[in-house]
Amino acid sequence: MAKSHDKKKKKNKGISNTVIAPLEDDLPEQPTDLVIPELEEYAQVAECPYTTPIITLKVDGNYYRIPQQYLQPYKTLQFEPEVMHNEYWGSERHHHHQLCIEPQSAHTFIHYLYTGQYETLKTPPSIPQAAEDIPTILNTRDKEEFERAVYVYQAAVQYEIPGLLSMAQHFMARFAERLSIEDILRAIRCVYGSLLDDHSGRMWLKDFVREQLIVAFRNTDGKLRQIIKNYEIGNSQSFDTFVVDEVLALYEMEQDRIHRVMSLVESYKAIKPVPHRIFEWKCEPKGVPESCV
Repeated sequence: MAKSHDKKKKKNKGISNTVIAPLEDDLPEQPTDLVIPELEEYAQVAECPYTTPIITLKVDGNYYRIPQQYLQPYKTLQFEPEVMHNEYWGSERHHHHQLCIEPQSAHTFIHYLYTGQYETLKTPPSIPQAAEDIPTILNTRDKEEFERAVYVYQAAVQYEIPGLLSMAQHFMARFAERLSIEDILRAIRCVYGSLLDDHSGRMWLKDFVREQLIVAFRNTDGKLRQIIKNYEIGNSQSFDTFVVDEVLALYEMEQDRIHRVMSLVESYKAIKPVPHRIFEWKCEPKGVPESCV
């Protein structure tokens, strides 16, 4: 009996040491892709930009200072010490880099690097003498803002700033809705030549001008002769050649449309009308109805 009891004891001991793996359904769910929500109260940055060196950018006769970290996302704005210019301001020596952009776009360009937003400097408007003067004053402001957007577009293309580029395109389109085609062409003429070596920048500008010419062509019933005369062809060979070519293309398209319409009219006239068949009643000899007598 003792031996039998020992065997049972050993048997039970073996069973107690066996580990039974839990079924997959019984396993606790493992957390995946744990994400800590961003702080909602205000923005946070990984590094303080104000501890990085201050870079001075010169546009025309004005100097703009910006922390170096704000320039890091843009390869075209990475300046080495050997390409910096030296100048003395009073008794101190300073370093700066020359930006080759139009002064009208400088504030917007620098402001975007700081904030990622689009902003222009306010020009004091003329004082209206009567209510009739207000539309003219607003038109003057719209022309100025369109010109600024064109120059910002030029700067964004040159220094490869995609976000600023999109904003400039947006505001060019917005202000163009309120301007004449002559004003639009005069502003774009100022930057077109500088973008000849940049394929994407030039192609977008061409498409933009093409769309504006189509709108003007429709609004004037195809009478662009006086508009082109007011624009003053001959001030920019490359751009004026493009404009004239596009205007001629519009007239060719209109001529083709008229020819197609005339061809359809002639084709319709050439179709001989089929005479309607006249049905005659044939009455039986017997029992002829009164209507057939």
